Amino acid sequence: MTSARSIKALLQPEINVGAIAPQMLSRQSILEDRTNPSESNHYDCRQDDWRFDTSALITRIHGSIDEIDRAAWNLLYPNNPESWNHYRAIERMPSDNFTYSAVAAYVGGRLVGAAPMFRVDYRLDDPLGPRSQAVTAWIGRRAPQATRMPVMGLGSPWSDECHVGILPGLDDQQRSEVFEGLLAATTKCAAANNVRVLALKDVTDDDSHWAKGILKKHQFSAIPSLPVATLDLPFSSMDEYLASLSANMRKDLRSKMRKAKSVRIEIRDSIEGLEADILRLYKQTQDNRKASYDCFDVLPDSYFRHMMEGLEGRAKILLCWIGDRLGLVNLFIVENDRVVGKYLGMDYEVSRKNNLYFVNWMSTVNYCIENGISSMQVGQSCYGVKARLGCKLHRSWVYAKHTGTFVGPIVRAMSRFAAFDKMDPDLREMGKDAPYAAAMKQPI
Repeated sequence: MTSARSIKALLQPEINVGAIAPQMLSRQSILEDRTNPSESNHYDCRQDDWRFDTSALITRIHGSIDEIDRAAWNLLYPNNPESWNHYRAIERMPSDNFTYSAVAAYVGGRLVGAAPMFRVDYRLDDPLGPRSQAVTAWIGRRAPQATRMPVMGLGSPWSDECHVGILPGLDDQQRSEVFEGLLAATTKCAAANNVRVLALKDVTDDDSHWAKGILKKHQFSAIPSLPVATLDLPFSSMDEYLASLSANMRKDLRSKMRKAKSVRIEIRDSIEGLEADILRLYKQTQDNRKASYDCFDVLPDSYFRHMMEGLEGRAKILLCWIGDRLGLVNLFIVENDRVVGKYLGMDYEVSRKNNLYFVNWMSTVNYCIENGISSMQVGQSCYGVKARLGCKLHRSWVYAKHTGTFVGPIVRAMSRFAAFDKMDPDLREMGKDAPYAAAMKQPI
């Protein structure tokens, strides 16, 4: 392991490891496009005589990801920390707002495409901004159904990316056919459940580059979503990371770390005995957020427990203690060469006094460097400080459409004025100086 004097001289890390076995769920499929009793979802994905045949493509909506073979699902998402276990853990969380399912495409019994799905009643004016919302609020008080509607989406409320998985190795035409099959199955499921609004939540720039033509063909509109902040870590020590920052940022960090000598850092695989404290700190942070995104900001109370239990050691919780007082919690997921930060919770009274946000940041960077992890994905908030700490911002998009004959064209016209990124105060303040990563062509 590499030395990290900038952190270790100030902090006292502890590692507590306790694995918790996941539980299984089983629910029935709620819709099938085509039924073949001889086909099973649990097949050997190592078939070497398999060939892609468009005429054999079938799609299904599954009532649970548990109906889909775990190895086959993960094969669609190589090196993705938010794996089959992640989405199964989400399904286990009781939610007042969301229900979950999955869409899948098969050829010859082999899984060739899939995506998690959710359903929610959502305020369609949420991305329009305060001025437009004043008008739609007036309409909503008189006709609530005109502004809050059921939405069926691909992706997850609790992920920063829309994970539409396509079997690696398919050519562009085959990939497009699989993606269109998934869209068609989702549209059919929505119609069967009287849902008029469909969405793909947080499509990355890379995926938008190849999928935007298909989405436009199916009358989806592209709405700018919140970018995802990432930090590349091609460093062998904390000193190298600090050297990559500006002189002012290095000076500021060193000053903050000197004031954090009383902080004790602990990284765990279990939150046993701490769940109530963790939830309390998370809700404090939620109450201090700068912008609100309706029910997508209301994390289920059991989220932390189910993540820690369901990811078989891949979920970690970083704890910052001041004596016996818990000051900060940070849940992140580890997979091969990447860490994905999920949610922070802070006791603001002690966090600000002890610079716990920065202690957590430096400790997480140190964890990555010591474990040979070269990238941190750190969410969709606090863009100003993350930019100063070396992050780049990666654009993402919400693709949405209303299938109604009369309302659909109106929604498409209004979508031109919708933008989630314009709702974030940090992004507005940075303006053109925001450190966006090299982007693909903007979706049409």
